[in-house]
Amino acid sequence: MSWSNVFVQLFRFVTCNVQSQAGSDIDSTKPTLYPFDSQALTQLAVGSSVFIAFVLAITDVIPLIPNATSVIGLVLRVVGDWIIVAVIWFLGFLAITQTLKFISRGVWISEKGIKLSRFDRVVPWTSIRAVAVEPNFFFTKLFGLKHTARRLTILFHFEVKNKLLSSLLFPNYIPSFFFSKATFDQLVKDVFAKSGALPNRTLPDDLPYEYAVVAAAASADAFEIENWKHLRKTYGWLNKQKILVTGVILVSLVVFLGRKAMVYYCFNSAGKAAAEANFELARDYYQWSVKLEPMFAAGWNGLGQAEFRLAEQRRADFSTAVRDWRRAIFLKLDYVEPRLNIVRVCLYRRDYAEASRLLEHALKLAPYDGLALLEKAELDLALGQYSQAQKDARLLLSQGVNASQNPEYVFKARCLLAQAKLAQGDALAAQKEIEQYSSEPQSFTKGEDVTYLLMTRAQILLALNQLEAAESHIRLAVRRQPYNQEVLVQAALISLARHQLADCKFFLERAKVVNSAQAANSNTNPWLATIASRLAAAQVKDEKAR
Repeated sequence: MSWSNVFVQLFRFVTCNVQSQAGSDIDSTKPTLYPFDSQALTQLAVGSSVFIAFVLAITDVIPLIPNATSVIGLVLRVVGDWIIVAVIWFLGFLAITQTLKFISRGVWISEKGIKLSRFDRVVPWTSIRAVAVEPNFFFTKLFGLKHTARRLTILFHFEVKNKLLSSLLFPNYIPSFFFSKATFDQLVKDVFAKSGALPNRTLPDDLPYEYAVVAAAASADAFEIENWKHLRKTYGWLNKQKILVTGVILVSLVVFLGRKAMVYYCFNSAGKAAAEANFELARDYYQWSVKLEPMFAAGWNGLGQAEFRLAEQRRADFSTAVRDWRRAIFLKLDYVEPRLNIVRVCLYRRDYAEASRLLEHALKLAPYDGLALLEKAELDLALGQYSQAQKDARLLLSQGVNASQNPEYVFKARCLLAQAKLAQGDALAAQKEIEQYSSEPQSFTKGEDVTYLLMTRAQILLALNQLEAAESHIRLAVRRQPYNQEVLVQAALISLARHQLADCKFFLERAKVVNSAQAANSNTNPWLATIASRLAAAQVKDEKAR
């Protein structure tokens, strides 16, 4: 049923009080029911589900390409998606059509007029100006129908006093794929006979499906030339409407499905580039995804992550990343991840008040989110609340987040537990928390932050006065992340402990440069001034010793 038919039904309902022969029901003679056929509706559901599944499967292939490991894997994924879509569409569409069959039952015909459903108004035969039956071979092939699809069109006018309104012809469409073949054939013959169409002859019993019939009704001087001209104009308008609707549908499919496919292709390509540490390429792909879909919150979040990593590498400010994350939050108010990303920036800038505010919102939205609990533990650690930091980390470990699900969260929680115990002066207990992890980067494949482990282990070794081992760990961490401020601070402390003053000065100066960019308009890292004063005292002591 098309939109024009819906409009006609609505318009007829509104104007029913001015129709001269409307009537509330078929009164004198019991109407004949031409029922919808369950088998025909099932066949339509099957054909449409196959077509819809193919359309969606084709658009799903494009986003899967960046992350595909093999052609066979890609094909299996597409086949799986096709089966899921086909089954869901079949069940949903069949439920809708069976509900329609139960409510409407079918088309009712009496000596007075025709009703398109049980609850519809009667269209009197005197209001009908033309009827037509036309085959649709494209639709038949598209949905794999057993018999050629046909459409019965009934053109009628409203019997009102308004000349303009009464002169217009409105279509009612009755498709054949709702009925069995025999039922629809009889319905067509009955409509043609009772409407007065083709008065001098009747439709043959063996009318082929390829045969189209358009006939004017016998009432109201139907055979006058002016009426035929009017009928021709109406059909011309209907054909233009059909072309327009088809064009709109095709353009909508291309714009919606095609654009969606390209958005997710760019998004997945960006994720692959980010996993390979190619953040410039990842940023470009993320930018394309949000250009194609400006309301794509996940794209803005990913763009912020790429900008954050580039700012880390270039020792630049994080304001661009924060702007992108705030855009993601604006588009999706319950989006937790960008809030936590901004918390990370606040921790870098030592803006603990803003970090606490954002974490409070995030934990209300997702009280057991692993990343939120990790950053809460890190914030408590930075604020000197070591016992609370341990509680936060242990809460994460107790919430069912195991190594098979989120090994990177478990890993980071262990490191935070170690740092909290170290801050309380228990270096041996801290070492025990992370002794299960190797310091070899190649042993980590689940997204674990190896640099964070190396830095934590270097801090523990420094506390245990194992300076040589501490230096080897922290220098490996510096090589992995040469502009990580926390790593640089630890490297400066260990160099100072080993009395390598030149190295200490080098790491301290680099940490100051990073701090000036990352902590702009916020609190400066207090360790920088502390190390600088210790370094100056050591240099003075060396000069006196000479």
